[in-house]
Amino acid sequence: MADKKYRSLVTGACSPLGSALVARLSAGAHAVIATDAPDALAAGQGPAASAAARIRDVAHAVVAADVTLPGALDPLLDGVDFVFAAHAAPPDAPSWKARHAIDVQGTALLIEAIERAAPRLRRLVYLGSAAIHGPVAPGTPPLSEEAPAAPDDDVARARWFGEFQVVDRCPRKGIPYAVLRPAHLCGPEGAPDLAPLLALLRLPIVPIPAFLDARLSLVSFQDVCGAADHVAKYASGRDRTFLVADDTPMTVADVLRTLARGAGRRTVDVPVAGAATWRRAVGAASRLDRFTAVRQSRSPLQGLEALVALTHDRVVSNRSLKTDGGYEIRQPDATESLVALGRAHAG
Repeated sequence: MADKKYRSLVTGACSPLGSALVARLSAGAHAVIATDAPDALAAGQGPAASAAARIRDVAHAVVAADVTLPGALDPLLDGVDFVFAAHAAPPDAPSWKARHAIDVQGTALLIEAIERAAPRLRRLVYLGSAAIHGPVAPGTPPLSEEAPAAPDDDVARARWFGEFQVVDRCPRKGIPYAVLRPAHLCGPEGAPDLAPLLALLRLPIVPIPAFLDARLSLVSFQDVCGAADHVAKYASGRDRTFLVADDTPMTVADVLRTLARGAGRRTVDVPVAGAATWRRAVGAASRLDRFTAVRQSRSPLQGLEALVALTHDRVVSNRSLKTDGGYEIRQPDATESLVALGRAHAG
């Protein structure tokens, strides 16, 4: 630690964002203590196992600690300058109770631990999600930090309640904080929100349905990590909440085309009238036939529903991140990350 300026704790270190954050901070001035639940650090295969291997290569220390257990983090907070809270329930968490235990109660316990064991903490940085704003109607202005939150599923609701623990408890306990709300994350580490699009890269020819014309704001893992590092050290003044996204939004179809380019796949536009079944759309695209679907009286297939969920016009503004946080997103990052992500799924 002789050449490191800061001592920092990262929770949820085996998540895609957590592992990217550990790598970014460790490459800079931070001696990072990376922590996650024992089962995540002991995973034998899958994304958690890969993340655990990555953080062991770069972190100053890797320690198993369950954020849902009172006092579990106290021994790790001694002398810590910054805490980066990246813990979150996995997308496949079995119940609201499981999400609440990690996202909400785990955050509350972390704040209590900071009060006890790190009274001189310089800042807590909480990694939330722009999804807490819920769907955005087409044609509306870009989201702002002050826009009312309206989460429309349990994943977003848990992130919102976790954020509330920070903005409610930290001021009363004198703990400086910053909340970051990333838009749709993408990078070689993964892209949780884009999983339905990534599944299409298995096809030899990737269909681009016409209904994927709504806009998304993207952000690379690296830019979120850069913003977190920056606001921790330099965002002066009052505690703040920042939206984090590329200011050049893409349509969902643009995202899929960029992923396909990275994977070396051909694409074909698929005109879709009404709610077509995904099976018919894929079948027609694979044959390179012109395809116009008929209206479907039954519910669309699950894959189609998952893609439609991505088509909300979710566009966010980085005005406050630039003016108050002093950090500016590098616009090419999201596109570069999509190409790299597509390349990683080429097989």
